[in-house]
Amino acid sequence: MPGSPSVTAIILSYNQARFLAESLRSVQDQTRPPDHVVIDDDCSTDGSQAILQSWVKEHRPDAVVRLHEVNCGASATLNEAFALSTGELIAPLAADDFWLPHKLAVQVSQLERSDPTVGVLYGDVPRVCEEGVVLSESFIDHYRPAGFDSTRSAFAELLRGNFIASPSVLLRRSCWDRVGGVDESLYMEDWDFWLRVAHAGFAFS
Repeated sequence: MPGSPSVTAIILSYNQARFLAESLRSVQDQTRPPDHVVIDDDCSTDGSQAILQSWVKEHRPDAVVRLHEVNCGASATLNEAFALSTGELIAPLAADDFWLPHKLAVQVSQLERSDPTVGVLYGDVPRVCEEGVVLSESFIDHYRPAGFDSTRSAFAELLRGNFIASPSVLLRRSCWDRVGGVDESLYMEDWDFWLRVAHAGFAFS
């Protein structure tokens, strides 16, 4: 959008066809649409790729789409999607998650007003079971370590536990460029990534 930093929405898909339409609709319904969309499907076998292709044709023919013929794993797929992104800001979304309509509008505005050292915006999200029932504890309530202190550095708090919900995140591409992507050898690759971003000097808000 004119005068605003460009935003790339990254949609990561793997065998989540039952949730995929809602996830895609939440991107489509953003009051501040993403400037670019990257879709990366890791060799789904449940019809996800057909859903993605149909949505792209109807709603985002400009999207960059990668449909793997061999399963590469979540971390490799994420690294590929980030490498394909071109926006100054990046918003990742897994195919079994969804955004509220004002997600990008609110976060882009907030990041524009933030100090340049702020590299990552995140927020709390409800946890929803497969049947669509909202669970009693939100993501942060469930995962934030006891005794969390917002006056301490993000790095110090992240050492104690991963309280960053990936679908809530909007981050500067410079974070990714600085730390070099996620470690594809790790199971908790997102936690390691947030730690490296914080250790590199980026603030979280």
